[in-house]
Amino acid sequence: MQTESPSIQKICVLLLGNFSGSEFQPLAEAILQFAEVKMAACCKEAVRLLRSERHSFDLVVVAERWPGEHPHGQLDQVQRTAPLARLIAISGSWCEGQKRSGTPWPGMLHTGWHSWLPHWQEDFIRLAQNRLPSFGLPVAASDHERTMFRRFPPRAEGKLIAIRSQREDMADMLASACRSQGYSAVWLDPRYPLRLEGPEAILWEGSPDQLDDLQNMHQRYQQAPLVALLDFPRIEDVERAVQLGAVEILAKPTHLEDLFTRLADLLNGQQTLETTQSVA
Repeated sequence: MQTESPSIQKICVLLLGNFSGSEFQPLAEAILQFAEVKMAACCKEAVRLLRSERHSFDLVVVAERWPGEHPHGQLDQVQRTAPLARLIAISGSWCEGQKRSGTPWPGMLHTGWHSWLPHWQEDFIRLAQNRLPSFGLPVAASDHERTMFRRFPPRAEGKLIAIRSQREDMADMLASACRSQGYSAVWLDPRYPLRLEGPEAILWEGSPDQLDDLQNMHQRYQQAPLVALLDFPRIEDVERAVQLGAVEILAKPTHLEDLFTRLADLLNGQQTLETTQSVA
């Protein structure tokens, strides 16, 4: 007996803030592909729009270019005006580290601009199918509880992943994670040059000042898509990595479910909602 696929419906999203910058514009364009979107430049404008709209919003997506751009009191007012909508922030490069050293608004989930769409895309699909997304869990839910709620892709038996890292401990961690998902994994140790035949994909890990090595790996294995894991990349780092051969970029620290979902999509030739400038 065949079961019908869940029907997809447009969700309603309010984009709050300035989405014209190079970090935020690709995300706004991707959201437009699957959501009905309204825009508000600031919290006061958002409150006026929320009060005038007859229908409710599923999400309020906030562009946060620097810490404190949107005052906490005004965000409180937005949430009171739309109590059923979850507020999710896209944090720009100037917001790196504010969870540790700053005072982000406690009622909002924060994700960096480079990892925002890869991290939340499954939840958008779940919401469009009238299923509970991870951001639908209580505000007090921990990051670990949200991670446990989300899915890993099916195991990929036997596909060979070549791992390039200057650090043995990081290479070992990534190799173990790949094997736990059914992949075969080999470390391309830079100290001992090795010509590997037929890897399905390259998993490159490093910092923005090591991108020349990324280019070398792409040129050596041009048939294999290259996924880059970068340390806190800025927009110029992402753009350069794409120019040098990366087809997908994820920021460290990376959620493993984001990494393996993107890797599975690439190996299966599937198109997803995010652009090539996505990073987790």
